[in-house]
Amino acid sequence: MYLPGISVVIISHNEQGNIGDCLDSLMRVDYPADRLEIIVVDSSSDRTKEIVRGYKRVQLLSSERREFSSKRNLGLAHAKYDLVAFLDADCQAPPRWPRILLPKIGPSDVAAVGCNAYPPPDAPFLGICIACIGKPAGGAIGFDSEVQFLDRGVDYVGSGCTLYRKSLVDKIGGFDEALRWGDEDVNLSQRLRSAGYVLEYAADAFVYHKTRNSLRQFIAWAYRRGRSHFYATNPPLERILFDPFSVLWLTLLILAAAILPWRVVLYSIIAAACLFLVFLQRLIGGKANGMFPSGSKKLRLLIERRQRIGVGLWTVLIVILPLFCLDRLILHIAQLWCRLITTSSNTVVAAKRLP
Repeated sequence: MYLPGISVVIISHNEQGNIGDCLDSLMRVDYPADRLEIIVVDSSSDRTKEIVRGYKRVQLLSSERREFSSKRNLGLAHAKYDLVAFLDADCQAPPRWPRILLPKIGPSDVAAVGCNAYPPPDAPFLGICIACIGKPAGGAIGFDSEVQFLDRGVDYVGSGCTLYRKSLVDKIGGFDEALRWGDEDVNLSQRLRSAGYVLEYAADAFVYHKTRNSLRQFIAWAYRRGRSHFYATNPPLERILFDPFSVLWLTLLILAAAILPWRVVLYSIIAAACLFLVFLQRLIGGKANGMFPSGSKKLRLLIERRQRIGVGLWTVLIVILPLFCLDRLILHIAQLWCRLITTSSNTVVAAKRLP
């Protein structure tokens, strides 16, 4: 079987605790070494570069810029093969990862193939629960929980473990470097599809993505994702405030608890819990008849796949659902803060322009 050349590009910043495991996994993949180019684009101030230099097969590119998009474009520019696989520095590739992706990118109009990013087998309990909120790339649930399936292919692919066709990405200008800290993959996917290209999902392909194993790491990660999503989509203030998971509703709940009689608050909480249980029961029983909107897809798939993932139903209800709510709350706090800063900056600039 003919195997085309593949360039694997890893972008990193202060990944001395992860880069060795990532590169070790690539040394073990079932692919001819002379057809697999490995490039690390690094902006670190720790020992990451020193560790990378210990791998003779790996090309190290230093970047003065930390932004994801600029480092991805730098890796693309130096890749010698048309097929370029991006792999995050905190991921590990199973032996057959490149081979499983290849058949999906065969047609000439397929620009990229995405896959799953499961937590590693030795991930701790909290790490698995955090991965069960479906991030990144579907997390423990699977990337199919994130995407919409179209007549052909899917609506987007993530850049952390995806195989791209370099020539097609170059045609539309590469990654948008105005998106500094995330969502560059969603933006690239939209532009590729607008140009008439197809994005595919390889359901049986996966990498292991190391988990966030503490609430502090989880909160910081959620806040960063909230900021990147804001600058990628620039949502209006009212959309941030009136989202179901907005900090506005939490504030109103706290005010209600402080002002209203405690019995009213208690009865309201009990009523909300009963409504949620009814929703959950109907969700499980009505998953096949289109009864629920796509927003419940992730929860349904998590419940269906909980035994494969290794979490019980009570873990889903007591641990994972609160983590999901906390994630969404922090995301919207980050977006609200970015909106306030942006509005304030615009006001200052406008004031300086006044005569």
